[in-house]
Amino acid sequence: MKRTLKMQSKNEAKKSDNDKDDDDNESGRLRERDREKEARQTRQTRQTRQSGESFSKMNPLEKARALLGGGSSYSASTSSGASTSGSRSSTTSTTTAAATTTTTTNDTSSNTNANDNGSTSANATPNAATTDNQTPASVTAAAADTASDETIYPEFMDDVHITAASWMMEGPVTPGSQEFILKDEGTFISNVSRFYNQESLSDIKLNVGNKVYFGHKFVLAKSSDVFRTMLYESRWKEKSTASIDLNESAECQAVFNRFLRYLYTAEIKINPESAVGVLCLADKYNVASLKHLCTKYMVENTKSPKVQNALNWYSWAKALHLEDLIEQCAKTIAWNADNIIKSPEWLTMDNDFVTDLLQSSSLVVTNEYTLYLALTHWLEHQETLKPNSYGENVQKLMSFIRFPQMLVSQLYDIENSEISKLPEYRTLMHHLISKAYRFRSLCPAQKELKVSFNEPFYIPRDYKELMVDSVRMHNTHRFGIQVDVRTYVGPVPSEIKEGDWKITYRKNADQWILQIFCHESALVQGEARVMSSLIVYNDDEEVIQVEQSTPTVCSRGNHMSHTIDIINPEVARTMAVLIKPVPI
Repeated sequence: MKRTLKMQSKNEAKKSDNDKDDDDNESGRLRERDREKEARQTRQTRQTRQSGESFSKMNPLEKARALLGGGSSYSASTSSGASTSGSRSSTTSTTTAAATTTTTTNDTSSNTNANDNGSTSANATPNAATTDNQTPASVTAAAADTASDETIYPEFMDDVHITAASWMMEGPVTPGSQEFILKDEGTFISNVSRFYNQESLSDIKLNVGNKVYFGHKFVLAKSSDVFRTMLYESRWKEKSTASIDLNESAECQAVFNRFLRYLYTAEIKINPESAVGVLCLADKYNVASLKHLCTKYMVENTKSPKVQNALNWYSWAKALHLEDLIEQCAKTIAWNADNIIKSPEWLTMDNDFVTDLLQSSSLVVTNEYTLYLALTHWLEHQETLKPNSYGENVQKLMSFIRFPQMLVSQLYDIENSEISKLPEYRTLMHHLISKAYRFRSLCPAQKELKVSFNEPFYIPRDYKELMVDSVRMHNTHRFGIQVDVRTYVGPVPSEIKEGDWKITYRKNADQWILQIFCHESALVQGEARVMSSLIVYNDDEEVIQVEQSTPTVCSRGNHMSHTIDIINPEVARTMAVLIKPVPI
């Protein structure tokens, strides 16, 4: 019995040793196979790189022939490497070779000016590479053309190397290894830009006015869905034609070459004279990026004091529904309204512009009566341009004048003016002037009477006559010092100013803080409801910034605080302070 157990123990030990030897042998075989696999991949990568370096020395014609199977050592090397490896290593080798092929194909398509519709592998990236056996048809066609007529276009030649691609292919690609995105946007754009208005390789002619531009359908379509629809959708006759006529205005014709160049280069030269034409083309052909850039440029160049640009572009901004540009133009126009209504150009403004201006509460003008006189001059001039337009314009525009913000003497002059005596306008003028007198009568007791005058018709604009103080912004003697000022008492305009206020100024870098305190003499029934406006001027006394406060009720126990951050401190010279009593 003991002998039997001993024999079994020896057999089990021997079996365990044999199993261990088998495991060691298997591990050795696996390691050897991995080493062979790694060595094979390294050889294939080296062969691919060496072939790629040789391939890069070829001229465009030789490269095209090689890609078409004309005996390239590069093509043969990658094919050989892929066929001699196992299934997994074959995949790695083919992928690596494909990446190199794609890089070289980019050079080829760029240098041989392949198919204009943009379908060549020049648009491919290493992440979407094709193998040697999957050469795109467009490359084949381009190379065939090149091989047949032996023509090389020197203007498209470029000495491009595949250093970056070779670096990416160093060593085998292993699962989980980090990937990098490499970009060469500058070279790509430079290569595409060479095709701008080139007759060779173009597949479409654009007839604009008396000029002809040579284009490439793919380039046009990639940037503009309007061109894409026109050139590629079957229901459009332009799809099958090699020449199309584009009907453009004079402004657009003058800058069409700039617009077309942008589609190839992603850059454009622009100035105030060409901006409208470029903007209209970008909007018409739905080139969103150019429309955005152009709008941004125009917004920046309509900031006060660039009044002329704002006047020129305001109607275009409204027509194209460009809200940012509309807002900036309107702001600049409002801030400089006092100069605009006194200029000869004012008389030629269209009806819509005058309507928008008169409706604005942000106008910086001397007073409301000045605005009324400007309107009457405009009405008279328009009658000479468009006979019988006077009556219609009076009915539409006169109600935008804020008669309650005029002095009694000014209202009396209007009552006795010619326009108020004409039968067709007498009723309207009497109604508007009566509302002003009613405001003057009821406003002092509006709390007891519970009447409201908070409509824009009764609210003061930024009248220069309401200025209570002016500060030289680089004069530090004002900081921390109280300044006594006066306004008229209550919201009813008056020539008599008996309301006492004091203002203190503080400055922190480019930020100004004003604290405005009212005295007893400025209160009506224990309070004063006011707004303040701060108007910043440059050395030429042009308005460059305006900040309006919200209505604030001041009393014995509180005060108004107004903060302004100076946007352009280097050109800001003077700040005017307005205190505007407003009704409830």
